[in-house]
Amino acid sequence: MKLFEFISAGPEAGDCTAPYDIRFNRECTVREFIDEVLKRNEWGYICINNYVNGPRCEYKYDKLLTPLSHAILDMPIKSATAHGGWTRMDYVLDIWNAEQKLRFEYANTLREIVKHESEIAKLKKKAEDLEKRMDAPDDIPPHLDRDGCVYWDSVLVKEENDDEL
Repeated sequence: MKLFEFISAGPEAGDCTAPYDIRFNRECTVREFIDEVLKRNEWGYICINNYVNGPRCEYKYDKLLTPLSHAILDMPIKSATAHGGWTRMDYVLDIWNAEQKLRFEYANTLREIVKHESEIAKLKKKAEDLEKRMDAPDDIPPHLDRDGCVYWDSVLVKEENDDEL
């Protein structure tokens, strides 16, 4: 599977170049992105946009001509754009800094909690509705064991009485 795809972000210019948004198929680091770009047989620049006078590296075909620091290479990418055509393609990467990444993961975790709480509330409501429709006596509610099996004490008591007969 490809690491990323190009999505047209505007019309082609007279020199056969065009702007693109990059859609990632999974989260990746700057290093992984560069490794993928170097397989494309292109040349151009990869710029880190969210740094003041951000670093940029030049690449040509399968070689990185200007190195980036290991700290930047290991940063995850938030978003990316590209501009070019034929063989030259310039990329602009917006990367997560450590605090942004932590805040993003925290927000996603909270979203998952809310999603599951909503699902649990729906399931509880469904169980209550089904319980009302059952023939079990109101004074003997069902309960769950540790494995998630539902038991009614009235059924267990009845089975014990049947054994005595």
